[in-house]
Amino acid sequence: MAKKIRLTQEEEIIRLLSREGFKEISPEELLQEPYKTLSKMPDCFCMPAGKNRSARKTV
Repeated sequence: MAKKIRLTQEEEIIRLLSREGFKEISPEELLQEPYKTLSKMPDCFCMPAGKNRSARKTV
């Protein structure tokens, strides 16, 4: 009797997402709006020049 081949977790997730209507975005599409602004890091994550994290520590 043949055994059923099990999908990996990655394959199961891809199958589930495609069934729900999601699609993979190509690198060319990522350079266009609205994906261009979504992939940009928020300003609050940028550290000002000249300041390091150790200066913000309080004892």
